[in-house]
Amino acid sequence: MTDIRVRITEQDEETLFTGKELSVGNLSLTTPCKLLDLNNSPSVSAFQTLDQVRLGTVMIAERSRFVHQETFMREADHTDARFLADSYDVLKRPGILGNKLVVNSLTLTFNPFNVPTPDEYLRSILHIYHGRSDFLLIPNLKVKRYDERMHPEFQVQEDEFRQYVDMAYEILNFRNSKPIFVPVPLKYGVRRFQSILSGYLAKGYRYFWLDFEGSNTTSKAPHIRSFHDCVETEGLGEEVVLYGSNIRRENNPHLPDPRCPASDFLTAPLGVDIIGVNREPQRGGGDPGTRRPYIPPPAEEVIRHRARLLDRDDYTYVKYSEYPRSRELFNKYRVNEALIRLNPKFYANYVNTFEINEELARHQTLIAENESLLGYLGTKSSINPKLMKAFEKSFSRDTQSQKSLDRFF
Repeated sequence: MTDIRVRITEQDEETLFTGKELSVGNLSLTTPCKLLDLNNSPSVSAFQTLDQVRLGTVMIAERSRFVHQETFMREADHTDARFLADSYDVLKRPGILGNKLVVNSLTLTFNPFNVPTPDEYLRSILHIYHGRSDFLLIPNLKVKRYDERMHPEFQVQEDEFRQYVDMAYEILNFRNSKPIFVPVPLKYGVRRFQSILSGYLAKGYRYFWLDFEGSNTTSKAPHIRSFHDCVETEGLGEEVVLYGSNIRRENNPHLPDPRCPASDFLTAPLGVDIIGVNREPQRGGGDPGTRRPYIPPPAEEVIRHRARLLDRDDYTYVKYSEYPRSRELFNKYRVNEALIRLNPKFYANYVNTFEINEELARHQTLIAENESLLGYLGTKSSINPKLMKAFEKSFSRDTQSQKSLDRFF
């Protein structure tokens, strides 16, 4: 396995924000950063119409997908081994995304040990996967499912998860030259999360990914804080890389709301290095007999809701039709309303990627100039007090946030 060379460039005294220079082969990457979200991506030819200079500033692109048991078994037996070819081979051509790291992240929706001859199937799928992702993210397991009464229950036990990860790591590391990221499950609770992570660190694993499964940043802040607690306790801060993916873009969005508080990139002040794709949570649970039938909203409302743009003044995502800077951003990134309406989620996220990375560069500058990042974040009205508290390195000073605000101003 190729090591990622890690150099810490900025370390905030007040928050968990850490600037790093990551080197993989000839590629150098400044983090924290937001990568290019390939979920809902358009046709391959559409990539050639994007601003190539602007596109060149983003070094990683990711697509995520759920893999169900029938797909898992079918693709392992496919004579042409075409699994993931549409989201790797096609995109790696010159003039498309050939000069970028293209990452495929997978979530298995079932327990792989319940498949007949699980070792054979897992080896087959992972050997195919190895050739179709530039970072190797061991597929996460959806550890919970809903029973016939639509109540959640564990379908993967903790010891099975650990066994699976060790097996997958061994398979992917066979004659391998790519970094391997290990999933740390968020669904077992914080205590078992820490226990699993400590076991990983003891085995020498250093690159980790968190599959948010559509959760927002606030709900997973305790897990991320405990991650850094474990890493710092072992003195491994300069060796570890943390990749977060499938993060809900907004914090509890509602279709009618013109503005919704941001969630995804607020993982950066919590110390996430690489911010991956967005995903909405899967719906389920509750008594089927008491649930109201689903009535789809008007198409126009859906377009405006999906096509939200980041307002860096208050850290909200705003419906493009109600955001005064929409036209300015369209011109800046060479997109237009017709494209937005054609594929609202992809093109809105495309614009937001660059806006987020500019904002994260602003965070780096504040720290480099000895200004207060915590104070700056405190001026963003959409950040709730719970998340502001989670950003802080120390909980011992009750007046820390106010002091930081005073320092910023």
